[in-house]
Amino acid sequence: MKKKNILGLGLGLLMLTSPINPIEKNYKNIAFAGDITTSEENTYDSIISEIEDFKKSEIYKNLNEKVKKDFDDLIGNLNEENFTQESYNKISEKISEIKLAEYKKLYKEIKTMIKGNLSDKLKNNFNEIKESYDSVQEYNQNYNNLNILKDKINAYNKELSLDRNILKEGIEKNKNLDLADEKKVLDNEDSNLDSVNEAIKSINKKVDDFNEKVRKKAKEEKEKLAKEIEDAIKNHEEVKKDIVYKKSSKEDKDELEKAFNELKNSQIALKEGKEEDFGKIIDKYNELVNNLDGKIFIDELNALIKYFNENQDKIKDEEKKAKLSKELNSVVDDDQFDSEKLKDLEKRIKDAVNEKPGYLEQETPKRVTVSRSKNPVVKKSRSFVRTGIGSIAKVAGVLVLAAGGHLYLKKKK
Repeated sequence: MKKKNILGLGLGLLMLTSPINPIEKNYKNIAFAGDITTSEENTYDSIISEIEDFKKSEIYKNLNEKVKKDFDDLIGNLNEENFTQESYNKISEKISEIKLAEYKKLYKEIKTMIKGNLSDKLKNNFNEIKESYDSVQEYNQNYNNLNILKDKINAYNKELSLDRNILKEGIEKNKNLDLADEKKVLDNEDSNLDSVNEAIKSINKKVDDFNEKVRKKAKEEKEKLAKEIEDAIKNHEEVKKDIVYKKSSKEDKDELEKAFNELKNSQIALKEGKEEDFGKIIDKYNELVNNLDGKIFIDELNALIKYFNENQDKIKDEEKKAKLSKELNSVVDDDQFDSEKLKDLEKRIKDAVNEKPGYLEQETPKRVTVSRSKNPVVKKSRSFVRTGIGSIAKVAGVLVLAAGGHLYLKKKK
């Protein structure tokens, strides 16, 4: 009895002092296994909820009709009475399979959208998303991020396309500018939105600089034109004093006065900042001044003076010679002496030169000393020459003088 009691006591002590961890661990494992098989996630209600959520998702909406039909056939006969763990697994696995396929499809699609012209930020956003996922939570987050990224890339590409068109238009419309660098950006398919925008800014700056130069030059030309108009107006009285004007026809004088009034009006308009072709107005005025038909009168007068000087010895009637000389000397100062009168004087001089005497001259005729001009009157371009005729001796003497008539003309650009 003692031996049995001692043995029993030893076994009792052994049990009391033995570790209990293995038993507790096994217990917990068994309890965990039981939780999986009896979890509420595997109930009929849970699979119905999962199906409803799936059908509301964008994934389901974007499925092709065949995949939708296969899935609908799978869940078509499901009800609470025939629900089993096997049906749960089939449906849940099908949903997971479709989700995985759509996830990979979306990931692949976006991967093809990652091009060299995409911004670094969007590229980095894509690199942060894994091609697969380890949990439902990670799937939901990544799938959502992929869709957001897709929208951002599409918006980015749309803006890039619009800005590239703006850049192209800017280059085509400003061919007079040096836009070689900006064209390189346009021609480079990997140019991103930032580089395209910088190229657009560069063109705008070059256009602004060019326009500023144009405005500056236009201002200088305007000031120069204003000075030319002012000088022409101031000099108009000198033009009217010139012999060319005095000997011009009434028609030419009237046209010139009309142009002069337009010139004065243009000066007022110019000061008021109005935009007109003022250069055309002063050009017209100068052209009329240069083309006054009084120049023809001066040419004809010079020719007649030369003819008289060279042929006066042939005029035998000294009284007639003196009279013709005096009349020729008075032409310049006589404002009423016009082209018709000059023609009449020319005819009388030539008639006198060619007149045949009725008897032979026994005595050598006296020759009148005549001062000749060393140079005839020369018409200078865009300036007037005033011509004077003066008596030199008691008898016919003609001197051609060049006076200082001055005309301001607009310099041609």
